[in-house]
Amino acid sequence: MNGERELYNALVDGIAVAAVAGYYPQRFVKMMEQQNVVSLCKQFVKSGELQSGLRRLNDMGLIEHSLEHLVAHDERFKGLFTKMEREAAVWRLSQLTEPVG
Repeated sequence: MNGERELYNALVDGIAVAAVAGYYPQRFVKMMEQQNVVSLCKQFVKSGELQSGLRRLNDMGLIEHSLEHLVAHDERFKGLFTKMEREAAVWRLSQLTEPVG
């Protein structure tokens, strides 16, 4: 449970940073209030669609505050996600640098 609380706090911190930069992910915040944060992260990384929020964070230079970055690269949360889930997060991040079309 401690890892879940730490993940929640890391996401809240990232939301605060994004808000200061001019982006507040209202839908994501609402989802965080309604779901378990680990389950929510798993749902996002398994999605084939890149959400607009992820693209927006990337465009703002704040990708390290994305849930994908936390899942893929933050050692504090490694135990909360399977290897496949972490790899899915890495894949999603890699798609941000791929040319469109």
